[in-house]
Amino acid sequence: MSRPSASSRPFWIAAASLSVLILATVPVARPIQNYLSAHFSDRIFYGFTAAFVLIGIEILRRILRSPPDLRRRRLTGFVIVAALYAWRIAQLSVQVERFHLLEYGALAVLTAFGAMRMRAGWASFGFGVASGFAIGLIDEFFQWNWPGRYGEWRDVIINAEGSALALIALVILKPPEAMRHRPSPAALRTLFLLFAALGIMSAGFLHYTQTFGFMHVDPEIGRFKSFLSMEEFGEIDAAQYMAMRVAAGIPGVRKHVQDRLYWYDREGKEHFDRANLMFECKLDREGSMEAMIALRYFGPTLADRNMAFSPDVLDRIARTPPEGEPLLFSRVSDWLIVGISKSLAVTLALLVALFTFLAGFLSKYGRSS
Repeated sequence: MSRPSASSRPFWIAAASLSVLILATVPVARPIQNYLSAHFSDRIFYGFTAAFVLIGIEILRRILRSPPDLRRRRLTGFVIVAALYAWRIAQLSVQVERFHLLEYGALAVLTAFGAMRMRAGWASFGFGVASGFAIGLIDEFFQWNWPGRYGEWRDVIINAEGSALALIALVILKPPEAMRHRPSPAALRTLFLLFAALGIMSAGFLHYTQTFGFMHVDPEIGRFKSFLSMEEFGEIDAAQYMAMRVAAGIPGVRKHVQDRLYWYDREGKEHFDRANLMFECKLDREGSMEAMIALRYFGPTLADRNMAFSPDVLDRIARTPPEGEPLLFSRVSDWLIVGISKSLAVTLALLVALFTFLAGFLSKYGRSS
């Protein structure tokens, strides 16, 4: 790529400022998040919804003012992008993760516009995605090593999704002319080296945080994965669990104690939720496996959180032998399985139908006007 020009400098300054702001808020983000969630949870949700609706209205206004030969293609793109955003917003239960879709989307767009003005052409799309992925990866690494915070590969993917969705919206709805140009050889070499570095950084992060955990074999249940080793499972009984909860609340306690309690509670809830979901989907063998893992290895956290299986589920567990297969990317697939429910599927279908109807109505209205 060429050196930053006067036209590209404002975009790079804005992208760098946003990146510094994202990383600088790691120490204070959790207290602010907890305060806002406790006092303004519903208002925050409605605020995000209103922000996305206003952005959608502005995009529709611009689409209706576009030439007739482009209007239908852009309306179709709008339906696709709106459905993707609606799906991700509905799936993400944590408010701050919804904010990340906008935050990292803005970072990607700023980076892409800066790269366009340096003769990067269509490779600007790659630079935009890489910027969101890189800052998200660094942010999660800082969180992993900060007391009281927990960095996750899942959050890195969510941040990259926000970058990709914003750039997809940009390309579909109104692609800048500069993005259609062929990138310079220097831009392609820089992009290749950047993604190679991100690949190495990702491998190091996955290994450092043990993202895919340990594979365990239980003679009665089968194979399953966990962030905790079998030795750690053997050390955790009801008394040790309560001692961990007390110790985790003491300022200055070693971070590995907080980490172990966090993952133990989280995995126990995941297995409990998956078991109920599997039984709801009539997958009794898989549900029985998840339930037995939860009961055998995560009993203290289930008792502390008052999570108990219904009598019907307990009866089905007793009558059904467990069965399941370990998945290489089970830590990723777990979130998909737990995150999608019947109500969410129906909601997404209705949203797609609504957006399709709205796009057709506005397309007809736009032609008549």
